[in-house]
Amino acid sequence: MMADLLIVGVDPAAGKKKRSYVFAPDEKPPIDCPVDLECLRNLIKRWEGQRDVLVCWDSPLTGPTLPPPSHGSLASRPLEETLSRELDDAARSRGVNVLPFACVSHWVISRHLLGLPRVGCFDLARNLPLRWVSRRDEVGQGVACVVEVHPTLALWRWLGAAKFRQYKGKGKGKGRRACARERKDAIQQNWKALRRHLVRIWRFKELEPPSAAAGAEWQADALDARIAWLLGTLWLRGQGVEMEGDRDQGAMLLPPKRSDRGHRGRVP
Repeated sequence: MMADLLIVGVDPAAGKKKRSYVFAPDEKPPIDCPVDLECLRNLIKRWEGQRDVLVCWDSPLTGPTLPPPSHGSLASRPLEETLSRELDDAARSRGVNVLPFACVSHWVISRHLLGLPRVGCFDLARNLPLRWVSRRDEVGQGVACVVEVHPTLALWRWLGAAKFRQYKGKGKGKGRRACARERKDAIQQNWKALRRHLVRIWRFKELEPPSAAAGAEWQADALDARIAWLLGTLWLRGQGVEMEGDRDQGAMLLPPKRSDRGHRGRVP
């Protein structure tokens, strides 16, 4: 991996009252905070100018380009259907899901800021700020790049049912404060389990906890942005993260599912 390559994790948000979260520990100065739409737009312009940048984006970046798609749906991608079948009741009950790309609102902010995903034969935008890539050798070639990630699914694959704690969504029959406390505790527990896994398997100690000074301590968005950054970092290092799928099927960075792991990838 290039020493001067900047890796960024972004958890984009399209809602009016919700801000995106950016984690870029090697940016100058480091970024570890929620940002509004205009700030994220300016950051993308900056990264476009820096060239050797990999942005790991938690939102769909590919879509059907030539209708009708072979699998018969304009609203979902084959990869999403495959990944959704992988999830059992234990995963779904804890908020882990893979929705069709057209059913998640944050793909709209991706279109607005990145021009992705392209979704038809008339979608011919030129000079996009970030180049979508699917191979390691496409990164670090003097062009700012972007890849799709799925932090929640990645965390589920790393930790499994025994250690994964639900950290999104509202618990049934619980008040707002009780849910907030429960989510905060779940994020902390997931964080600790992930750190132990990374250190044990990859001797990876570089991931820092959320910054209380930034006002984002133990927020789900902060965790997702860190996992996005982590997926890109481990992918470029060749450490247990691969690109699943392709442009036509849908593609995102993920660790191997638990049944596919070799010895070094197992979580006791």
